[in-house]
Order: sequence, then C-alpha cells, then structure tokens
Amino acid sequence: MPDYIVLRPAADAPDDFLPAQLDGRWLDTRTESPEDRLRSLGFLFGRAESTDQVEERPDGAVAQVWEMHPYGT
Repeated sequence: MPDYIVLRPAADAPDDFLPAQLDGRWLDTRTESPEDRLRSLGFLFGRAESTDQVEERPDGAVAQVWEMHPYGT
C-alpha cells in the first residue's frame, strides 16, 4: 500500500460535492490509517471508498485514490 492517499469525487457525486480544498488533496498515511486521516478532516457529509487506482506526483510519490461518495449512494 502506498504511503499516501489522494481524494477524488466519485462518479455519482454532484459537481460541487467535494470542496475544492479536498479534491486532489494528498494525505500522508504513514503514521495513521486512511480512515483516521479522513476523520481528522471532519469529512461528515459523505463516505470514502478506496479504489485500485493510484496517482503519481512529479517527485515520484504514489497515492492510492479514495473516492468520496455522497451518503445514500
């Protein structure tokens, strides 16, 4: 598992569902689980789901993509 996760809106999410400051945000998960890192953001208006997708930054760091879904989907 990569040392980071990156947040992306799910395909079923409305256009403005994920705030701009969270869309594409990388979170370091070396010292906390992804779930704990997400809880620390106070993300209370949806659920997170890990995917098999990864993203790579120019510096070579790799993150697992977590999709953010509205509740009820």
